[in-house]
Amino acid sequence: MRFLLRMVTILLGLSIVLISGMLIVNRWHNPDPDWIAYIATQGGFYDIYRMNPDGSEQQRLTTRQRIRSAIQWSPDGQWLGVEMDDSGFTRLYKIPLTGKNPRRLETHLRSSRDIAWSPDGAWIAFTGSTFDQSLSSGLDLYRVGARKTDPQLLTDDVQDFRLPSYSSPVWSPDGQWIAYCSVQQNGSYRVLRVRSNGEDRQSLARLENCYFNWSPDSQWIVFSTRTGEDWNLHRLNANNSAPEQITDLPGTAWLPVYSPDGRWIYFLYSRPADHYTYYLHRIPSEGGEPEKLSDYPVDGLFTLSSDGQWAAFTSQERFSSALYRLSLKDGRIQRLTDGRYQILFPSWSPAADFPYASGIMLVLGLLLILVGVISSLRKNSTIERSAKSFRLR
Repeated sequence: MRFLLRMVTILLGLSIVLISGMLIVNRWHNPDPDWIAYIATQGGFYDIYRMNPDGSEQQRLTTRQRIRSAIQWSPDGQWLGVEMDDSGFTRLYKIPLTGKNPRRLETHLRSSRDIAWSPDGAWIAFTGSTFDQSLSSGLDLYRVGARKTDPQLLTDDVQDFRLPSYSSPVWSPDGQWIAYCSVQQNGSYRVLRVRSNGEDRQSLARLENCYFNWSPDSQWIVFSTRTGEDWNLHRLNANNSAPEQITDLPGTAWLPVYSPDGRWIYFLYSRPADHYTYYLHRIPSEGGEPEKLSDYPVDGLFTLSSDGQWAAFTSQERFSSALYRLSLKDGRIQRLTDGRYQILFPSWSPAADFPYASGIMLVLGLLLILVGVISSLRKNSTIERSAKSFRLR
């Protein structure tokens, strides 16, 4: 029995080493596993597509669906989280990269919105309402395990026909906090944060809209708010300090996003003379002179690659829009779609951690082989000592 156990250990270790080695070699020869997902409209339907970052291998993942939100990638890059119309209600679904067998995330809420994955992929935060609440009630904040269907209520403030209502949850990169937006009785907005288990809720700042983002170190929240007649970027230390203005521009600066390394804040900016035509800009994260990155107008959201080297965005054309990618190093721009459809909400996949994960598996396989070999050597040594002792007798 022990001999069989040792052989199974060695064979298991060899299998893990072989598979890990193949993954590492494949990753070495194919260093860019990224995807860009986006939504295309056709015939009143909104469907999800994906493509390689150079525009090749465009694939349709859903057919004749009514997607109601931007796309949220799971941290491992294997799932796409979206809101979908379901019998007149908005529900949350996660869709595999094959597009087959979408999975509904929860089962007993009337409506659910604003999907947000935790950094480790274990939890999904969202807002929703129950069947006990009226159709006019606001939305509370929930979380649900990524592989479960029983949501946990994180706030319990919403009453029928009354505000506040919550939206736009965003996890801090360290996974400790969820920042979210509150719509107040007077129509104003506030950004709050709460521990991922629903404890220690804090009100951070008043906003003019519900778009904000965390810095990669989880120390700052950046947002756009009105300054007189203009809209400028502000940042807020997450430890509840007063917001500080980091741009002083005429016109509208909004939709700020930190670069993956935290050095830059990318945003859209329209001067008064641009008549609400927006262009991609960036500034150092501490503030400074803005840099215009492209003369192509940006229509809607933009997205950054996981290595911070590229941006993808849509630009409106005569009867449709096209998807472009822009090199943030040298300004090269490439058109990725042919302009047949209206393109919405491009979203770059997160960094795939294949080398790290495969390296861990490789070490685990080697350790199993080592354990099996050492155990066999000890067994052989014991047999030899027993035989020698028997001969001496």
